[in-house]
Order: sequence, then C-alpha cells, then structure tokens
Amino acid sequence: MKKKMTIAAILLAGCLALQAQTVHNQVSEKWGTTLPSGKERVGRLEKKEIKALRGQPSHYFSSLRDGLKRASVQAAAKHELVRLKQGKTLRRAVKSGRLYADPIPSRADNLLPLEAPAATHTLYQTFEDYNGVDWDWLPDGWSEENKQNTPSHAGPDAQGRYYNFTWHVDSLFASAGKYGANVMVSAPVYLESGDTIPENSQDEWLFLPALTLGNDDNLYFYLAYNPAYLLIDIDKSNAETMDFTSENNRIEVLISTDNGENWTMEWSVRDDALAYPKDELQVIFDSLSFPWKFFKVNLSKYKNQSVKTAFRFTSNGYGTSAFLDEIRVGTPNPHAVYTRPDGYFFFTFTQNYQFYGDGANALLGAAYEPAKWYNFRNVDSETFKWTFSDPDDLQKHIDITDPDPMITYPYTEFDAPVLTAYASNPDYNSSYIWCDGKGWAVAGGNSYTGYAGNYNVWNEPTLETLENSEGYLFGTGSDEFYAPQKLIGLGNAFDKPPRKYVFDTLMIRAANVVADADAELKLIIHRIVDGQMADTIAVSTVYGSDAVFINDNPEGVRYYNIPFTFKRENPVSGWEEPTYLEIEDAILVEFTGFASSKVQSLGVLHQNVFHTGNENNAYLFFSGQEGEKSFKSLASYRLYTSFLFDMNVTYPFLRSNNGVYQYAAPNEGGNVDFDIHSFWHPDLWEYTYPDNWTFTGDVPSDWVTIGEYIGDPEASIATLPVSVSALPDGISGRSADITIQSPGCSLILQFKQGDADYGTTSVAAVKTATTSAVCVGNRFLLSYPEGMKQVAIYTVAGQKTGSWRLPAGGKFSVPVAGWGKGVYILRFSGDRTEAVKVVKDR
Repeated sequence: MKKKMTIAAILLAGCLALQAQTVHNQVSEKWGTTLPSGKERVGRLEKKEIKALRGQPSHYFSSLRDGLKRASVQAAAKHELVRLKQGKTLRRAVKSGRLYADPIPSRADNLLPLEAPAATHTLYQTFEDYNGVDWDWLPDGWSEENKQNTPSHAGPDAQGRYYNFTWHVDSLFASAGKYGANVMVSAPVYLESGDTIPENSQDEWLFLPALTLGNDDNLYFYLAYNPAYLLIDIDKSNAETMDFTSENNRIEVLISTDNGENWTMEWSVRDDALAYPKDELQVIFDSLSFPWKFFKVNLSKYKNQSVKTAFRFTSNGYGTSAFLDEIRVGTPNPHAVYTRPDGYFFFTFTQNYQFYGDGANALLGAAYEPAKWYNFRNVDSETFKWTFSDPDDLQKHIDITDPDPMITYPYTEFDAPVLTAYASNPDYNSSYIWCDGKGWAVAGGNSYTGYAGNYNVWNEPTLETLENSEGYLFGTGSDEFYAPQKLIGLGNAFDKPPRKYVFDTLMIRAANVVADADAELKLIIHRIVDGQMADTIAVSTVYGSDAVFINDNPEGVRYYNIPFTFKRENPVSGWEEPTYLEIEDAILVEFTGFASSKVQSLGVLHQNVFHTGNENNAYLFFSGQEGEKSFKSLASYRLYTSFLFDMNVTYPFLRSNNGVYQYAAPNEGGNVDFDIHSFWHPDLWEYTYPDNWTFTGDVPSDWVTIGEYIGDPEASIATLPVSVSALPDGISGRSADITIQSPGCSLILQFKQGDADYGTTSVAAVKTATTSAVCVGNRFLLSYPEGMKQVAIYTVAGQKTGSWRLPAGGKFSVPVAGWGKGVYILRFSGDRTEAVKVVKDR
C-alpha cells in the first residue's frame, strides 16, 4: 500500500560539519548571545549528520487508513442519529459551500499517554490474537450475552453487508494495535429479501474471565464513545440548538462475588459524559469524534476475592456505539511523561538538513517568562516530583511537587527536567526525562544558526508515499487515497507563545519536488482564536523554481527546501520590502498550491513517531465533490504528529536588568542611568516619545533626553543615560512614558516631576519611518531625510555587517555583493534614529 522513505545519514554525505570553535566564534559576534556561565554548551554545538531512522511499526500508516475507515463509520452513525425521529432535522456536519473545521485544541493536560502494562498483572487483554475472520470471536474465557432477546446479528442487506450489534472483536477501532472490542448501536437493516429489521433497544453484556484479585489490583481500560450522542435529547434539539440532558446509553462496569447471581455497579460512563462542557459536547457532536479515554475502577473492596466482571452496554434505540481496548486488571502503574511548555520550539535543521547537539535534542523558549510544563499523568499518578535546574544557580537542582509547575529561567541554558510520578502506594512509581537525559533547553533568544518547529527531531522525520503512484500521502498524487475528497493543503498549528517571537523565513521541508517553474505555491498564516481559525496574519507566494534541492539518498529520495519570506509596503516609497513577522497568538500555517497540474510531484515530511502525550499539530485541507471545503486534524485518524514546517525563530527580550523602570526627577532636574538587558544590539533600539506630554500647567516642552548607550557591545546589558530638565515656572508637575522598541519586544520607561503621577501618558504608536531602502542588483539604494549622519546594517539575527557615513543630499548606495540572501535591518542615526528593513534575494 505504501512505501516509507527515511532521511538516512548518507543524505549529508559531502557536507562538512562545523567545528565547535567556529560556532562559538559566530555566537560571540552577536549581541546578547553570550550565555551566563554554568552550562557552557556552546562548545558542543557541532553540526552533525542525521542518524538513520530507527525502525518504526508498520501500523503507523495503517492507522491512517483505518482512521479514514472509521471516519466513514462515524459519519454513518451521525446519519443514524438524524433519522431517528420523523420530521426532526439536526444540523449536518458538513454543509455545501462552507468551511467545516475540526477544532484546533490547546495542549491541555487532559490527554493521556498510551498505558504501558505493569510487569505483573492478573489480566491483560488487547485482542490482538483475533484471526480477523470469526463473526463472534472473543478471547478464551470471555463471553457475551444479549439480555433483551433482540437481534444481535443482521444481514445480508441489499449490498450483501452483515451487521453485528453485540459485543465482538474487529478492526474497526483500536486504541493500540489493530483490534479492539466494540458494540454498535442498533440501526435499521434493510435485508436483500425485502424485509426490514428496525432499530432496537439493547442490553449487551461482556463478561471477563473469573479472577482472584490481589491486594492492590484495580481494573483499567481504554474506552471510546461519543458523549454527545450518549446525552443528546432528540426531542429538545433542532438545527439551531442542542440539548444534552438525555441518557440514550449506559456503559457500566459491574462486579459479582457469587458467580453472577448478583451484580454491583462500580462504575458508569455517565459521570464522565456529564463532565464535558456543553460547548465541547457541541464540537464533539459536529466533528463525529469518538475520543479514547483511559479509566480506572478501584477494586480495593474485593481484594483477595474471586470475582466476575462485566461491561454492560444499553441503548434505548439510538445514541453512541462503544469501543474497548487494553483491558487490564493489575497493580497500579503510574506513568510519568511530560512535554514542552507552550511556545517552546524544538531545534531542528539548518538549510542543509544538518542539526545540532546530541540528536538535535534542544528546545528554545522565552527567557524571563513563566513556562508551564505539561504533565500527561495517568489515573494511577497521584503525586509528583519534578527536578529542575535551579534558575539561580545552574550547578544546583530544585524539586517541585506541583503536578504542572510554572518555572521561569533567565537568558540561559538548562537541563531537561526529571519527572517522577507516584501512586498512592509510593512503591509504585515511574520516572521520565526527555531524550533519555540528553535533552536541554535555551531560554531566550536564539544563539544558533538554524531553524525550529514543533516536531521533535529526536524522533526523526519521514516521508510516506503511495504505491504505484508518483504521489505522496501528504502531497501531490494522493487524490485516489482520499477519494472522494481531494487533498488541497496541509496545515501545521503552533501554540500561543508566552511572549512575542519573530521570524522572517518559514521553510517547508519537502521531497521529490517536480514542478513547473511558474507553479504557484502559497503559504497562509491564520490566527487561532478559541480553537478556530480567525483572521489571516500573512500570505507568501513562491514558485516551483524557488524550491531548493539539497541532497538525495540511495532510496531515490531527493530532499528540498521551499523557503517562504514575507513583505510589507513601505509607507514612504510605496515599494514592497521584506519584513519579519511578530507572532503573539496561536497560529495555523497552511501550505497549498501543490494540488495543481503544474506540480507533478511533491511530498511533505512529517514526524514519524507519535508526539509525547498525543499532541497533534498536523491538519489536512480538503475539497469535496460538491465544492465544500473542510480541514481535518490528523488526531482524528489517531496520528499525533507535526509537519516539518520550520521557522528561523527568535525570542527577543528588552528589560531592565535591575527591575527599575521609573524615575521621579527632582524639580531642579536630574540624571538617571537605566541598565537595559536586551537580546538585540542597542543600535537596533528605537525610542517613541509621547505625542502629548502631560503637564499640570500650560507650557509643554520636550523635557526628557535619552543619551547614547554606554557599555561593551559584546555584553547583553547597556547603560542608558537619561537627563530630565528643570521644572519650568508655572508648571506644578508633569509626567511621560517613553517606549523603547526593538524587533518583537519593547519596554516602557516612566518619568514624573513635581506634582504628577506615573502612567498618565498613553504609549504612542510606533512612528512611521521616513527613510527607505531597496535592493537593486548587488546594491542597497538608500533614501533618507536631512539630519541623518550614519547608517549601520544588521542581519535579522542581530549581527552587524558594517556602518557607513551618509553624505548630504539624501541618497546613498551600499555595495552588498557577496552578502547572503535574507532580511537586513538598516539603522539610520543623526538628529534622530530610524530603522528600515530590506531583503537581498540573490
């Protein structure tokens, strides 16, 4: 059905690895990238070849195929629900001509990892022994009973299909592996004989083998059901409103100590269903989803007793089907696992598909911002211990017992934390550390040349292709696979950051790109609000000729980068010029245009191994036969992954080093020094003064003067001298807020004098540049007003490339032959400072 092509080590044959000293020299040339002492890791940041992909289970691809199958079954279940009450019409999941979208979830801590069985257990059943043939197969010692005396099997219908409405095992839905147990809600069956078997109420029992429980045994299982179908009241619901107060089904666990003569209910799914907020039930109803959840039933009252256990499913003729898998009776098995905080990015590849460190096991996050570490605990994990590097002394460690700790680091590097989870009996525990203890993180900035995203290269990326075609599962040629829908785009979500980050290039990592030179490929960045796509932040278009070939491997895979950059209109010159994006919201990045006759072959790489905690960032955009558009989360197919969409991301910062942002000047005037800690060089700072200075008098004047910074350009702290003039006669007091800005960050300094309060002045808008620059051939052509004396040019990463004195006349040309492609920032200075951006594209 498919081929799997992996990025092998030979991909980088012939690529020279940079020596550690070379990287260190590059780092030290850049403002704010000399990290505090403690963990001197710069010396180990060598570029290394990508390791060959570890062997991955073949069910990865099968999961997508089965997920598509399940999606059609779930859609059928939706139609069953709609037809139940004559004359009732509930909303359809997809309406022609509109975009129907799966919700884009935040990475909340209610997602549970797959449960690993304990070393010893009384019972463990995953149904993988099923031969895939027998109608009513159940494992040895298991049985089912229909207590309603209604048909459990029906068929064949006019199409020769058979139906099974009692507990059985098949490949329709599984939490792990290929098989699981399920019971389908009854539906009318129209037999080929012309007779009809109507839907029926159900009372279906699934019996486990008799067991003698140990001292600490509990029952554990995965259950998938649709809580919205279970609770929806058909009589009170219509096309506009939904009512979720009914009880269409019961799914229960019952225990008997007298060989089935009497039963005690120990657990009911209704409690779980009622815990869903109504708006979430609405989303689940519309999206046809059957989320898997892991449950625990405490059996301590039955310890050392022989018991029988049953799962009971009832239906009043409609509602939800139910699916069971990974059923275990055994001792507690706390499961410790965590994933990155919101806004933390995995370091990935350079432009040449090289990466850094021991397996690219590094994270980039925001310095000086609290970061929440996501603990994906299971039901046995009751208490926790986190061990972090001490933010105040990286040579030490601190322990935190909060399940989901918030911790703030300065601009530094630190080890990945260790998480230990304990059951109520602390003898049962487990520990986890990302990347087997080889992981580390950077708080603030981005000291390293390369890109970052939210796929974990520690797991390695891959490319899935369709057999007997030149297309790809996630790219050109996949129409037959997804039929009757047509795949028209791919999306990757990025969560909301704790603070702005900036980037000027987003790289799509692709393979086997064969496209006409004028084939148009488009990148659309959508803002995400409340889990849904909102407005468009940016659009970038490139062409087939812009795809950059990198290398190939013996399997015939040719690897490419597709770089997207961004532009804005210069308000003075009217020309479009390159810019960087400042991102402060969750975003969905859509890649489209490959479903075109001008693109013969293109496949997008993705992370092959599931994300920790079942995090999903990948989405598919479809068009249907009737023109409707939709997009689908790959989590709907139980593929928790990310596409390889990379950004040259930077987390800048601009802050007072000692926490002082205010100055109360004496009436006779005075001077103050602010120590400013910044990722960017001070030459890139801009000062925004108030449009209206605030006075308790009527003689306004500019009375706060900021001088030139004082400090070592190789340090990340600069002293900013400020002078305040004497308070004029007739004015009892005055105040002002002055904003310092640099790409992606800002701070406000507040001043007052005499009888005035801080904060009486609103922050002025960023002033419009009155200078401009365009790239023509191998020169930057500059235009600037009178009073500008000098220009300094920096890369977007903050590295200074040179400075020039400006002649009078307002025109100057800077030769840039031999400079690398990319965005450059030009800082003009004289009687004031202004900054503009220009791109060199060749």
